[in-house]
Amino acid sequence: MKKIIAYWNRIGIWISGTVMIAMMLLTSLDVLGRYVFKHPISGTADITEVMMVVIVFLALSDTASSGGHISVEVVTSQLSRRKQHFMKMVTLFFSGLISAVLAWRLGSNALYTLNNPEYTDVLALPIAPFLCISAAGCGMLAVAFVGVACDSLLKFLGRQEMH
Repeated sequence: MKKIIAYWNRIGIWISGTVMIAMMLLTSLDVLGRYVFKHPISGTADITEVMMVVIVFLALSDTASSGGHISVEVVTSQLSRRKQHFMKMVTLFFSGLISAVLAWRLGSNALYTLNNPEYTDVLALPIAPFLCISAAGCGMLAVAFVGVACDSLLKFLGRQEMH
């Protein structure tokens, strides 16, 4: 399972990074066009919105897998390592559950939107593909959370070296 998550993370980060570079170029060209040539690129807001979906949702599982999310350890830092791993395991498991529910609802919304098309305001880009991307991203986030929770479970049970 770790290999699948790592493979997904590499692909997601590569796509997210590429789209981020394209978004920065688009925004720069739009600003240049707006202030230098008095002619902005129409639809920049629509394109930026859908690019943000790609950037955020395809990078979520990498953030979870690498422990890059924000955590406040004011209370748990006073606990033993074993109890910290137990708390981490429970938190990550429930985070995975919540992410799975989000993936399910986003997937349901994507299926509905495929049958009842919705479009962005200016360029009339279809929204359904981006709902599918967000559902897939949340699904992989759920898998990543459960994978990290399993690692914490093994550490809690003493079957893996504690860090």
